[in-house]
Amino acid sequence: MKISMRIVGVSAIALALCGCGGSEKVAAGYSPKVADGAALAIGFNQQQITAVQERLLGEKAKEVSSSLMKSVPEELADVIKKAGLEDAKVRWGVVSVGEPKMTKEMDLDGVPEVMVAVSLDIDIEKAVAAFREQLKKEDGEEIKETAVAGVKAWVVSDKDLEKQKVSPSFTALDGKLFLGASTTASLEKLVLLYRDGKGQSAAFSSFALPADSLVRLVVTDIGARVKKAIPDTEETLKIVSQFVPNGDKMVLALGTLDFSATSAKDGGVALKLALKTGSEKDADQLRTLAKTGLMPITAQMKEAAKEDADSKVYAELLEALKIAGADGIFEANITVPEALLKSLAEKQLKELGDK
Repeated sequence: MKISMRIVGVSAIALALCGCGGSEKVAAGYSPKVADGAALAIGFNQQQITAVQERLLGEKAKEVSSSLMKSVPEELADVIKKAGLEDAKVRWGVVSVGEPKMTKEMDLDGVPEVMVAVSLDIDIEKAVAAFREQLKKEDGEEIKETAVAGVKAWVVSDKDLEKQKVSPSFTALDGKLFLGASTTASLEKLVLLYRDGKGQSAAFSSFALPADSLVRLVVTDIGARVKKAIPDTEETLKIVSQFVPNGDKMVLALGTLDFSATSAKDGGVALKLALKTGSEKDADQLRTLAKTGLMPITAQMKEAAKEDADSKVYAELLEALKIAGADGIFEANITVPEALLKSLAEKQLKELGDK
């Protein structure tokens, strides 16, 4: 199996999101930030995710971590272990993606800018040595040492990546913060942001991961980005107006979408989605559409609940979903009870055990 830094990077983030490797309460002097050029940012608070997992599963939470590690391909697991990442103490992470561009055929035109910051204790030299050892067994890719903004860094060299104008690069600050990006230029932006406090995105200036936060996703200037990304925007969006009056104009007027998952006081998880629209009229229309659309779905779930326990749970959740908002903001809120989360977590644990 061919292993590349791209696979290892994605796997490391996935392991962090799943709670593998535990967490620390030490902030290590860094806090989540987003650099200029980002259109989307998603962050996770590993300390809170781990706390929720332990609350829901108790000692069984360790079984989940163990099962996930066992499912990782042997070669990849070996590299992670040699890199010293098997028991990585993850605190938080942020992934940002730049504005995408589309071709006339509606295909993605090139790879958008991607930047990753993960707060954890890491011996970056040890990690590089492990990755290089594995790559010696393979063809096509190699890790080259370089310097980015005065910091020792590494770049993955590959002919296929070069054709796409992508040069995956990474480094670490003080052994406490891993930084990775799709190009060395993007990595430089990250180094300047976290080391010097320069180049923070104004649109994401309020992006943070509070103590009770699990995950947060923010997409800014949706309407403007849709107009830039989609060729013949007005013509393409006419189809939306067939379902929603003035839907094309409504889409182009959309602002920021902010989704968050936080720990609720009753032990559950609170989910909130807030979407800035072009006007209160637009927001009210969306609220009406959402409420109208939920009615038949809820009715169907209630009917199914007469014979199916799972459907009863989902029917209760749909009834608990609140559509609200004011001043041009469309909001949807729901709290998933702790009892339901425990039931779902135990079911997932059982499925992992059966595999």
